[in-house]
Amino acid sequence: MTVADEHSEQPRISTTALAAGVGAVVVLITLAALVRWLAFGSTARVEPTFPVSETVVETEPDEATKSALLVLEGATQLRRDPGAYGSHHVAYALNEKHPASIAIQQISSNLKKLGWMPIQDDWLNPGIPSSHLRGWTDFRDGTTTPMNRVHRWGAQWQDKTGNVVDYTLSYTYPVSGVPDLHSLWINGSWYPAASVKIMQTR
Repeated sequence: MTVADEHSEQPRISTTALAAGVGAVVVLITLAALVRWLAFGSTARVEPTFPVSETVVETEPDEATKSALLVLEGATQLRRDPGAYGSHHVAYALNEKHPASIAIQQISSNLKKLGWMPIQDDWLNPGIPSSHLRGWTDFRDGTTTPMNRVHRWGAQWQDKTGNVVDYTLSYTYPVSGVPDLHSLWINGSWYPAASVKIMQTR
């Protein structure tokens, strides 16, 4: 509804009409918010959090840590990446025939010189021997298409401060193909002592 101003020929909106319009907008906004809450409120993703006492400070590895993530001569496709829980990782390919005795010996001797001690059981699965004891394992990986056969060697070492370094060596090839026991893939991971404590209690 509009009324004419006695001093002007231009019509103006009455106070009553303006209030009604504002009220309608408020109602629409409220309804939109309610619909959004009903649609998404109960299923919103909640990010996991850790207690303050379990917070891991992100730090760069020191020289001993960098040396523990050994890159062997002849490595190709080299990758270095930071990871969760303040960890650091290295991965690369190497041409060495199974059972990769030279690579395993070089990794082991290098870590021994740096003061790292081999862990007999898998550090996240107590009671399951690591490859320090049982050597190589092999299995069929049904999660791949085509299905792959994997030969794997995996073990860990720990230093005097509680840090852990984990090495996994593997050969992978299609079950239906020609066995490839020369293309070795090496993954090395370093975890700070604070992270080790958290992960072992999960």
